[in-house]
Amino acid sequence: LFFLEVTLLVLLPPNDPRPRIENTAEMPTELKVQFGEINDRNIETLRKLNEHVFPVHYSPKFYKEVLKAKFREYKLYAYYQGIIVGVICCRVEKSHDTDAAKDDNVLYIMIIGVLPAYRNRGIGKQMLRKILDVASTDKHDNKCKKIYLHVQTSNEQAQNFYKQFGFSVEREIKDYYRDIEPPDCYILAKDLTQKTETEGATEAAAESKKEEVPALPAAE
Repeated sequence: LFFLEVTLLVLLPPNDPRPRIENTAEMPTELKVQFGEINDRNIETLRKLNEHVFPVHYSPKFYKEVLKAKFREYKLYAYYQGIIVGVICCRVEKSHDTDAAKDDNVLYIMIIGVLPAYRNRGIGKQMLRKILDVASTDKHDNKCKKIYLHVQTSNEQAQNFYKQFGFSVEREIKDYYRDIEPPDCYILAKDLTQKTETEGATEAAAESKKEEVPALPAAE
């Protein structure tokens, strides 16, 4: 309870009239969230949220990269009743694939996580689906051919979560992480240029399950 109260006070201004939830056990099992952008006015909130969500420390360089990343629709907080309960942050970058064209863009998920008290309520699924929807409908020069992220090799729960949305393992990287064990990771990726026949079924399966995406740190 102490942890929960500290979390809410950190993320909601003390004079804010919006209601605080003192007992998350009374919340619905599925929470509908709204989204707001990450910017220079609220970047400190991201620092505080990361302290509660992720098992690694992020240096000032990471937050500079977040602010520097273009396209604000890919850098979002998830709000429930005015409280920031989750975050997903992506950046558009040039593809490093050997068979990709030199101007091909890909979308990299830098961080995605939900406050512990709000997990297992569908927030992670909503955040990932929001990003996938934006990426699939983007008509500008930043149109991405692929979306990918790094996942710890021991984190089977996270791997299964992403596979439900059409991600698959591309390759393994040894000694990717510096501060957690094991230090190895998989690159999980999804092709954004086509929709597979089974994708609709796997997304439906993800919708029906209550597992929440675990906090997934990115190496700096």
